[in-house]
Amino acid sequence: MPPHWQRRCITRACTMIRAPTRRQLLATGGVSVMIPDTGAVFPSRPIRFICPFVAGGLIDTLIRAVTPELAADLGQPVVIDVRPGANGALAAQQLHAAPPDGHTWMMATLGTTIAHMIRARDARIAEEMCALALIAHDISVLAIPAALPARTLPEFLDLARSTPGRFNYLRTGPGSLSHLVVELLRRASGIEIEAVDYSGLPPGIVDLLAGRIQFAALVLSLALPHIRAGQLRALAVIGPRRAPGLPDVPTLAELGIADANVAAWAMATVRAGTPAARISRIGGLFERVLAEPVVRDRLSAAGVVPADVFGQAEADALLQREVQRYGTLLGTLGIRGD
Repeated sequence: MPPHWQRRCITRACTMIRAPTRRQLLATGGVSVMIPDTGAVFPSRPIRFICPFVAGGLIDTLIRAVTPELAADLGQPVVIDVRPGANGALAAQQLHAAPPDGHTWMMATLGTTIAHMIRARDARIAEEMCALALIAHDISVLAIPAALPARTLPEFLDLARSTPGRFNYLRTGPGSLSHLVVELLRRASGIEIEAVDYSGLPPGIVDLLAGRIQFAALVLSLALPHIRAGQLRALAVIGPRRAPGLPDVPTLAELGIADANVAAWAMATVRAGTPAARISRIGGLFERVLAEPVVRDRLSAAGVVPADVFGQAEADALLQREVQRYGTLLGTLGIRGD
């Protein structure tokens, strides 16, 4: 990685600056506190939380799950700024253009991060953000039409190996989760399976249900109604644990194919270069808010797995590992920038 990547964020040794409690904010009339290392009042205005996808979608819902408590602790409104387009690239450009003062955040996902990395013009954007907190893991499943004879993932892989070139899979673009997980599975199992590109998962599901394509990695919220209706069969869960509503479907790790697990996540980020004390303070706020049962209930209701609560430095270390992992993988697969 470039040298500035290692230097861009605070380390675990940074001192955590605790935000005032709600009771303290009420006692002081919501007056903002001082940041010791800069002497500047923070926050001095509303927080802008950039959403890289459409209003009402999953990422917008996740942002809304955490903002009420964050706003109460900060003593400032948290305003959601919806900036969809180019798989998150437009939102990332907005974050990069904002002053590095902690007043602008963005909800990044694994998909948006990979999308930035495969665009040459966006390469720096992926490297110049710092994690504030891991919010949640998305859950996806590997699914096939129920008409196929395979009942398990090993059975499907055996069927695919015995009939090379017979099956196609749904892909929503190079570098997407729907691409990477199947490509890793193909490499691990030796199956021959071709991609069919779609503009999104919903139109691809139509062809999957009709049997025109035979395999797909689908987000649980889209797949579950068809699985319950008996139209699709879930073979494995892509993610850190089994899916709610599908207790009998094993994870890829349980099936011994952990290397193919492309576990999607959502992570609050800030522009690198933001003062360390502010990053530390905001990360501490997220850590406490994400531990609240009401917040975790909201995240679960959105169909995701709330992240295990840990500190800002750990979240940023995860982001660095993911960028390194997928940067290497994209190169191996020949998925490169424009």
